[in-house]
Amino acid sequence: KHLQGIVPIYFGAPDVKKYLNEKRFILCDVDAAAVLTYPFPGGKSAATKNPEGVIQFVKDTIGDKLQECVKRVQEVDQDDRLYHEMVTQPILPDNRLEGSEFDIRMLIGRIKRAIHTHQTGEFS
Repeated sequence: KHLQGIVPIYFGAPDVKKYLNEKRFILCDVDAAAVLTYPFPGGKSAATKNPEGVIQFVKDTIGDKLQECVKRVQEVDQDDRLYHEMVTQPILPDNRLEGSEFDIRMLIGRIKRAIHTHQTGEFS
């Protein structure tokens, strides 16, 4: 109920579409590896002391993808039909909790497998 009328903007794991309905959010698909391996002058800890360096860092690592994301946000903001279409989509793929990654039975199964692996060292 708290997400009614909201179009989430997602930065994160690239497999999010496996868990959530991709028609229900804006995916800002940035390259995490590029961010993590960027040769920031003075190291990443120097970023707080160098705003211009941070801006350059963002441009170099995720600038293009970030621009795509901004364009998509603007598109949804300026098109009432598209906005309404997105906010009325179900959160889960196929609108099904059963069998999804959020199904309590699936979660219990993963916990049991993790406990088994921890206790025996065997992967199942």
